[in-house]
Amino acid sequence: MIGMLRRMVAVLIASVVVVGLSADPGADGTTAGDPARLFAENPGARLPGDEGFLLRDLNRLALEWNRATLAGAYSTHGERDPERHEAALTLLELLAQHFSAKLPGASAEELTQAALPLRDTDGFVQRDPILCYAISATVSLAKAGEPDELKYLDRAIEGFRERPEYPRSRAWIAADRAVEVLRRVADPSPEDERKRKEMQDLAIQWCAEGAAEEIVTAGGQRVYWPGMVSALWRGFAGRELDLHEALANQEGTDPWLVAMAGGCAHTRVGWKARGGDFAYAVTEEGWEAFGEHLSQARDYLEEADQLHPEFPEAAACMITIEMADPRMAGKSPRYWFDRATAAQFDHGDAYTRYLRVLWPRWGGSIDEMLAFGVECLDSGRFDTNVPRMCLEAVLECAFGEGAVEVWDEPGTWDSLVRMCEGMLADPAHAWEEASLKTIYAAAAWRTGHYDVARRHLEELGEDAVTPTFHREFSCIFPRAEAEIYAATGEHGATVRAAKALYRAGDVQGALTVLEGIPLGAADEHTTTHVLHRLTACSVEVGLAEGGWVSLTPDSLLAMAERKGPPWVVENGTLGVEPSTGWRSLTSHADVGQRYEARLDVEYGALGTTAFGLGLNLSPGRPPRSAYASVTGKGTARLSQATERGLAVEPTSTIVVQVWDSRANLEIDGERVFTRAYIGGEGRGRLPNHIALMMLNDILDGNTTAWLWEAEIRRLTVCPEGLEPDGPPAP
Repeated sequence: MIGMLRRMVAVLIASVVVVGLSADPGADGTTAGDPARLFAENPGARLPGDEGFLLRDLNRLALEWNRATLAGAYSTHGERDPERHEAALTLLELLAQHFSAKLPGASAEELTQAALPLRDTDGFVQRDPILCYAISATVSLAKAGEPDELKYLDRAIEGFRERPEYPRSRAWIAADRAVEVLRRVADPSPEDERKRKEMQDLAIQWCAEGAAEEIVTAGGQRVYWPGMVSALWRGFAGRELDLHEALANQEGTDPWLVAMAGGCAHTRVGWKARGGDFAYAVTEEGWEAFGEHLSQARDYLEEADQLHPEFPEAAACMITIEMADPRMAGKSPRYWFDRATAAQFDHGDAYTRYLRVLWPRWGGSIDEMLAFGVECLDSGRFDTNVPRMCLEAVLECAFGEGAVEVWDEPGTWDSLVRMCEGMLADPAHAWEEASLKTIYAAAAWRTGHYDVARRHLEELGEDAVTPTFHREFSCIFPRAEAEIYAATGEHGATVRAAKALYRAGDVQGALTVLEGIPLGAADEHTTTHVLHRLTACSVEVGLAEGGWVSLTPDSLLAMAERKGPPWVVENGTLGVEPSTGWRSLTSHADVGQRYEARLDVEYGALGTTAFGLGLNLSPGRPPRSAYASVTGKGTARLSQATERGLAVEPTSTIVVQVWDSRANLEIDGERVFTRAYIGGEGRGRLPNHIALMMLNDILDGNTTAWLWEAEIRRLTVCPEGLEPDGPPAP
């Protein structure tokens, strides 16, 4: 299997043709002029369109690698049971396909079914660590419960310890997964913490040993690396430099992996030292540590790029190194983008990072972001995902930067039509046709082409990939669906007229028009949409008039996008019953960036309940949520501020004041946080919504928490403590 992998790598790498850069480099290798304004100065610039080594080639390589470390390892080292051998091979093959990103493969349901004949079967599975690991993966994918997952992971890890002949390049993933499961324990015991540290140590050790195995060093570096970089953000968080040290000290470790780990570890540690605040709020010590670590990251990444210039990963990482601190004497972000895409034209990380360079907060502009999206679309490479960057640029402009007006630009719809039609027509995307048509429908909805949206949804029927609406377009599907059908139904002209008035800023006018629709005679979709908009507009009109606006249970439920099961309403009071996870009700009334909200809550059983007010700043990409919460367990948190302990009563009044990017939190008249940073700068016209949030991972099984009163008002005078020159956030 290793020999086959090596031959495949040799053939694939031999096919790479390194093309010239899109922009002419200067004598020092940098792009002439300001790279952030490349398109304005050189509109003829085009991305390399050479076939070369593509993502699909890497995915095929990943499939062979996964087969070798799963079914291949089992066939060589595993204990065979004639009655279950074929079932074991089937499961491992399906898992190899699933792990090979972007290849059509087995679904979570298919994997769960394939694992059933092997679960808890008279010790057969328990004797083989690969099979225990495989079943733990199916439990995770099916979201069947972490105790079951951890049970199989423990068996797998014990088996890998006893059977060193199994590849460490697979074993370390089981230990890393155990770290993640233990991290999510709601109230960890000292034993949980001890075990998590033990699993972290083991994952680091085995990851380093795996990086020295021939199946990695003989051409599998690029397949091995994504798992490592993912772990740097999860299981190895806080231990990034330990992983790099372990790799550097392990005999025979691939040097490219050592250099990549060093670059990414120092990048992550540097950003942690700097903090996520805007530049003006970063301390001198933060800047100093940031600069030191990024300088080391640069050295490691440049070394990795020199070791394997045919690999795009190091060059892609250098894009954001150059962006983060332009004071360093280096090359331009565009230079590294061109270098990464010369190695692999459709290397997604390079495109994502370069789009980030063009964000206004980093010196770019909305126009430059959109121009980059059009450049990707103009590549014409619909057999790849590169044209999809046109959509990503629009989404980042609208939801990341708050430029919601981008949806109204005629060029936006024209470009998205070209993208969807081009990708749908290419056989390379036949396997994701339903997903692409759902994107088409969502784009049509956002740009107001309701007839097109409805046509695609009706063609798709139950095949519509409805999570796309929330994941990509920041709206749950039922709300978008109701608007689409309302806007194309009997009262469609009135619905569209109301939306036009609302988007023009005439909320009262929109409310008046909507009130003219006879709900008793309207269809279900129209009734749902109009009730939602009537309630949201009524709240906004009340806020504009000044004074407090009461958020009754009926109004919250009418406006809300729901997460989790329905909330409880009894005698006009809103409650939430015990469950795992958390629940929220997000109102779609725009409350603005300056407001005060007040809640009267009853926790139920003290010591077990977490109930709070969520200040949800979505739609964002990813959703940017700032929240205030107070728990019956005696803790308070305000977004990124440090959690604080406090004495709580069975009932409490929570007051939060928001002024742009800062907030105060009071509990029962006592100030708990002053001027805490909650983010949200540079969001343009993006609406600000308020959400009620129930955090109940540890809620007592016999408890119901109640919201007795919720009200909100807009602020016209900056509250004490939130002044721009006020005291620093604690």
